[in-house]
Amino acid sequence: MPTDKIPENAPHWLPAWLTSGKRTWPLERRFGWLMVLWALVLGLCMFTLDRDLVAAPYSWVIAAIPLLVAIAPVRAYTVFMRNADEMIRRIQIEAVLISFSVTLAYGVARTTFSSVGLD
Repeated sequence: MPTDKIPENAPHWLPAWLTSGKRTWPLERRFGWLMVLWALVLGLCMFTLDRDLVAAPYSWVIAAIPLLVAIAPVRAYTVFMRNADEMIRRIQIEAVLISFSVTLAYGVARTTFSSVGLD
């Protein structure tokens, strides 16, 4: 495992294969923290909506908050991809392609099975 790729300010447990290098480490870290923030906001909004803690007209606002917060990690990922080298960019694009394909197959299968009563 090459240690020259690990950034100086990276945690000691971070292996070299988890980061793309010194140049993009701050961008990866920013994206990670924004995803954590988005997950917390999503959880809080789901908790609020599941327990009917907000009046009906304002529930749309609560439901829209995670979509608005999602703009920040998407932007951070875009900046990371623009600054990544060609190999990292290719790996990331292939990962996005695979996740999109799996999500699409799951959505189609779920819709198909729910139409015959298998929820």
